[in-house]
Amino acid sequence: MSDASNISDSNEDSFPVEQELPRHVAIIMDGNGRWAQQRHLPRFIGHK
Repeated sequence: MSDASNISDSNEDSFPVEQELPRHVAIIMDGNGRWAQQRHLPRFIGHK
C-alpha cells in the first residue's frame, strides 16, 4: 500500500498551483466571416 500512496503524492505535485491557471479564455475568429460574405450570407453563418 505504501507504493500506491507514493504515486498519488507525486501526482499532486504535477498539477499547477491555482494562481498559475488562466482566469480567461480568448476566442479568435478566423476568416469564415469573409467566406460567408463572399457567398452573400450573413457573417455569423461563417462562424457556426
